[in-house]
Amino acid sequence: MSKTPFVAILCVVAIVVLCIFGYNQFNNRTCKLCDEKVYKEGLCKEHYTKTLAMDNLNDVINGEKEFGDAIKDVYDKSLTKDEKKQLEDSFEGLKNSFNEIGKLLK
Repeated sequence: MSKTPFVAILCVVAIVVLCIFGYNQFNNRTCKLCDEKVYKEGLCKEHYTKTLAMDNLNDVINGEKEFGDAIKDVYDKSLTKDEKKQLEDSFEGLKNSFNEIGKLLK
């Protein structure tokens, strides 16, 4: 009996096991600073956002970045698409409320 099918089956099994192990390792990573799930760069969402904000604040203090650009960088990098949509909807709701109040005061 030839060993070729056995070797091929063994290779396929090894690849499947490695893929499952790799997937579990990647998806079960926790933040370097706490036990929360990793969001980006080895940090949970809270620690990533705080680090990003501090880095941008230091850039502003050192004159390397304008304040508005720092705020935009934190906004762009730390919020998901859904979170940005929620914020935009909230601001739109506030804007509409102020418009209604303005009409009542006239």
